[in-house]
Amino acid sequence: MDHWWQADDWRRTVGVPVAVLIGTVVLGAVIGNQLGVDAGSGSTPSASSRLEPLAPGTLEVLADATPGELDDPLAIGSKNSGIAVLATSEPDSVATKEGQRRAPDGGSLVVFKVGDWGCEDQPCKPWTSLKPKLQADDLVKDLPTKGDTFVVAVPAGTSQLRLVVDDAGYRQSVSLLDDDPGSKNITLLAQKDPTKKLSLNKALRLDEHTDIQFQSPDGGLVDQFVRDATVDYAQRHFFYGDLRPSSPGKAFLVVSAAYSYPGKTQRYAFSASEVRFRAPDGTSYPPSGEPAAGSSLLTFEIPGSITSGSLVFGGNTSKTAANGVPYTSTVSSAKVSLKF
Repeated sequence: MDHWWQADDWRRTVGVPVAVLIGTVVLGAVIGNQLGVDAGSGSTPSASSRLEPLAPGTLEVLADATPGELDDPLAIGSKNSGIAVLATSEPDSVATKEGQRRAPDGGSLVVFKVGDWGCEDQPCKPWTSLKPKLQADDLVKDLPTKGDTFVVAVPAGTSQLRLVVDDAGYRQSVSLLDDDPGSKNITLLAQKDPTKKLSLNKALRLDEHTDIQFQSPDGGLVDQFVRDATVDYAQRHFFYGDLRPSSPGKAFLVVSAAYSYPGKTQRYAFSASEVRFRAPDGTSYPPSGEPAAGSSLLTFEIPGSITSGSLVFGGNTSKTAANGVPYTSTVSSAKVSLKF
């Protein structure tokens, strides 16, 4: 009898924890069944998977959303207005006016905020004047003009999601999935304050040598002269009057520079062969042509991404004297640095 009771105590000692364990497993299975957890697979879906999805292609305002701010806005600048994507995020779900919603099956949610950007002809109009559109592959929708923060339900399999602007003859876009700008974007106007005038008022004294002699006021013959030059300002443009650069990646650099001779009041424009713009990589860009009659403005076509460089003076110019004799003028070298 003593042995029997010892065995029974052993059964009771082991049996109670086993019963508790079995009960716990059964309870867990019931709870898991209620929550939609597959007890056999061991996987637990996220809370957002139990939400209703936004219909693929939905685009609507999210007034209270706060997507992550971008260090470098994705900007589009045009002639009279500009727009930039200032913040983006890809949440699991969003609070819409119909309630909390998740991404479409196989797709994603992209939340983004836009704002005004610079333009060529200031003061710039609001970004809404550009009538931007959102394009997800072949799906195109107008961006709402109310609010500035939006959500788009990106359909499954979408490879491109872009904010698109058609304005002033240029179709420009930025990607909301990466930082890839469109191939026709205006490089210059994507920068901050791209057309700000750089006031220089830089005075230069240049030596000039001619291969023929001229009569000086005192009756002597001279072939050495001094030019008192001034570089007034430099300014970059894309929409420059009726002119346009050869591609959206180019820009015009307009420089106001002129010179006079000591004791003379008349000012002269520099010849195109006497000035060039040198980029930081050493590439030199000549003026696009001679200054217009009565003007001292030189125009250079340069890459729109360039924000610094130098005006380099010096070179040879073929000229004709008042008596019809041709000659060559050689101007000494000088440099003026530019940083926009």
